[in-house]
Amino acid sequence: MDIYQPICFPPLPNVLGGREAFFAGSPGQIYYTCQGRGEPLLLVHGINAGASNFEWRHNFNPLSRHFLVYALDLPGFARSDKTPTAYNAQIYITAITEFIAKEIQKPVHLVSSGLSGAYCSFIACNRPELVRSLALVTPSGIESNAGPPCEASFAVFGLFSNPVQGDGIYNAFVSKPSIKYFLETFIYTDPALVTEFLVDYFVASSHQCPDAKYAPASFVAGFSNLNIAPFFGVIRQPILILWGRLAKLNPVENLKSFTALNPSAQSFIFEDSGLIPQDERAEKFNSLVTRFIQQQHFPGANH
Repeated sequence: MDIYQPICFPPLPNVLGGREAFFAGSPGQIYYTCQGRGEPLLLVHGINAGASNFEWRHNFNPLSRHFLVYALDLPGFARSDKTPTAYNAQIYITAITEFIAKEIQKPVHLVSSGLSGAYCSFIACNRPELVRSLALVTPSGIESNAGPPCEASFAVFGLFSNPVQGDGIYNAFVSKPSIKYFLETFIYTDPALVTEFLVDYFVASSHQCPDAKYAPASFVAGFSNLNIAPFFGVIRQPILILWGRLAKLNPVENLKSFTALNPSAQSFIFEDSGLIPQDERAEKFNSLVTRFIQQQHFPGANH
């Protein structure tokens, strides 16, 4: 194996289940899976190396008992199309917007994590007819991942995209030991949850050729950032913000910046979870999201 060449893994299996399909959007073919009945709910994974709709493997089926659930792979990741470009926020916003407007064709309940929460907030603000509610999981775009690209951004992206050593740098960045260390140290509070299967899936997702390195490189360089502070306070749809008390990369103290800007937003803190409560505390997470959406129809409901 030549580490200075792209390392390509077989296509990813559909771990979530449901009906698989591709949507032809402006950024290319977007993979998704769909299951359930009722009001449409769209799950949008976060932005990171190895990202995919696999993030929602403990939520897709339980939520599909109440809603028509869609879970996509964003452009540049996993089974969706990838191109040798710098991925910015507009690419993701366009992909999500088109998917709702042209594929789902109904206003949706959006559940998104990390930086994708910023993209979905932008859509809720600028295309309110497409979004019924927002559930944001450890979102960024205000205190973190909000700054514009700088000189260092171009240097970092240049390292990954360099035709000589770029693939070697990326292959080391998403090697199995690197991903295992990152998940155990920064993402999960319980290292026992970082199973062999989990690590292997992230590694395989990071090596879905061609051009798998460009979206993660863009994120690391800061090209995918989006500052939502100027408009988060004027979003009028119901908002639920979910955060893990033990989150490291995006600490729970940042929650105050969101609720200060939009005091009508509801929030819940998982005391024994880190960055991804949808995985670490899936049962409680699914219950909270289901109740949040159902309460919009029956405000007095508590179950």
